Amino acid sequence: MGRRKGGLIPQPDASDLRSLYEQGQSTRDLAASFGVSQKTVRRWMIAAGIAGRPYTANPTPVARGGHHSWGPKIGQSQIGRTSPNKGKRGPDAPNWKGGTKTVGKRVYLWDPDRKRYFPRAWFVWREDHPGELIGKGHVIHHRNGDESDDRPENLTRLTVAEHIHLHRRREAEYIKILQNIIIELGGEYPPLREE
Repeated sequence: MGRRKGGLIPQPDASDLRSLYEQGQSTRDLAASFGVSQKTVRRWMIAAGIAGRPYTANPTPVARGGHHSWGPKIGQSQIGRTSPNKGKRGPDAPNWKGGTKTVGKRVYLWDPDRKRYFPRAWFVWREDHPGELIGKGHVIHHRNGDESDDRPENLTRLTVAEHIHLHRRREAEYIKILQNIIIELGGEYPPLREE
């Protein structure tokens, strides 16, 4: 039995289904002619013992991908409907918002030479230190911890290892402060590492 909006419809005879399928109709064609889903037609075929043919042997047109009788299904986006804005970046992109974007508290600016966004702190640091490169393996660190505070006196260049070490040391200091507060309030705080 199949189901459609009007209610249940009877399953066709196995020999009729087999002959229609062997005449070259696809499960999509059969589903359309019986007014059911492809899934229902496949269930009927399994119940009737009809072996399905491989996709490449199916000569019917693919629904949204154009006519072909070979290979994998081709999506609509691959059949000549490419966007005129595809691959456009910077001021040419349709969603251009002036070259500034904010992620969290950090502000990013568009670099027209390198055609990508960089943190505003990098631009400020480069203006304050002309001729010095930030370089691969380096970061610009905010001394006060506020990523939106890009004043030159708040920025310093560190290696990635120095930056990680600095933040880990800061986290350890915060944990020690929290431990002391909990102990002062009469609670117990087990040490994180046994010494």
